[in-house]
Amino acid sequence: VFKGPVQAWYALADSRNIPAVALNRDLKQRDLYDFLIEAGITGLKERDHYGLSLVLGTGDVTMMELASLYGILANNGIYKEITSIYTAKKSPGRSMLTAESAFIVKKMLEANVPPYQNRPQEVADIPIGYKTGTSIGFKDSWSVGIFDRYILCVWIGNFDGHGNNAFLGRRMAAPLMFNMAYSLLSNIPKNQQTSYERPQNVKNIDVCSVSGGLPNPHCPQTEYAWFIPGTSPITTCKIHRQVYIDTRTGYRTNQRNKEYVATIVREFWPSDL
Repeated sequence: VFKGPVQAWYALADSRNIPAVALNRDLKQRDLYDFLIEAGITGLKERDHYGLSLVLGTGDVTMMELASLYGILANNGIYKEITSIYTAKKSPGRSMLTAESAFIVKKMLEANVPPYQNRPQEVADIPIGYKTGTSIGFKDSWSVGIFDRYILCVWIGNFDGHGNNAFLGRRMAAPLMFNMAYSLLSNIPKNQQTSYERPQNVKNIDVCSVSGGLPNPHCPQTEYAWFIPGTSPITTCKIHRQVYIDTRTGYRTNQRNKEYVATIVREFWPSDL
């Protein structure tokens, strides 16, 4: 279903294919395949087997590997091997993302609308970032959540791989994941709850609600967005522009200060959109 221009967090939460493929295409030196290899994903085929489709989930991962990938976000960009709680030696970890980018992705996942409108009062203020997934043929229904000190992975499916069109991540796995998350969080005393601290180099800036750029005088609405100074690309909004219309013809004109010339603000979108 075509939804027109959408915000980046929504494209991620709603699993929009075109933004994901376009972003993966633009990664030149270290693309998603390289990232997954560095993260120790064991079941990958050769790079050419996937092409750009890898970003849509065509690579096989285990639940433990999936948890470790989300752990990179939870640990401020540091990859750590999953170990048993009884293991004495802990993984020192290695940096795979900046703390700033990991923080922003967590915030994007927290903006994902939960399957329930109401939540227990004792956990109402605890953010839960999550993502869902549904495999081709409805063979797997996934949901992964990041909250407090936990990463919670839920899989629903048949062990023989038989598909079921009821196996939708948002309808099946996500509600179960949230029920488990609420149960876990309800048992943590308020003074023992943890939260993610914002890195110093992440700013909250005012941007145009439509373009995401710095607002110009003609932008009708603005909102706050996360920004990494010196890293995040940003320009002044080029979508909202003031133009002059000849009301007699309905066409644009260069004339001004005429009784038949109206000044209006129009949206000018790039040709690829």
